[in-house]
Amino acid sequence: MTERLAKDAKAIRQTLTCRDWPAAQGALTATGAEEEVVPASDYRALHNQIRELQRLLGQKTLEGEILKEALEVANGPKKGPLRSVSVPQGGSR
Repeated sequence: MTERLAKDAKAIRQTLTCRDWPAAQGALTATGAEEEVVPASDYRALHNQIRELQRLLGQKTLEGEILKEALEVANGPKKGPLRSVSVPQGGSR
């Protein structure tokens, strides 16, 4: 019975070691580069937040350009009246 338990324990230990090895190697790579390790979910959340902020920045930039052009049109050269208004020589209408 103890022999069977020993074999099972060895099999479990090998399974855990093989399964965890890539994660351990990744952790060693990250610490070897002296960088912080963050969970993948945090990375994705921050990446999505950056994407949203870039989208909003682009939208606000476009709005600013449209308003700038509208201001240029509104403050553009003043044109005279479309038809001239003639005032009689006597001074009153």
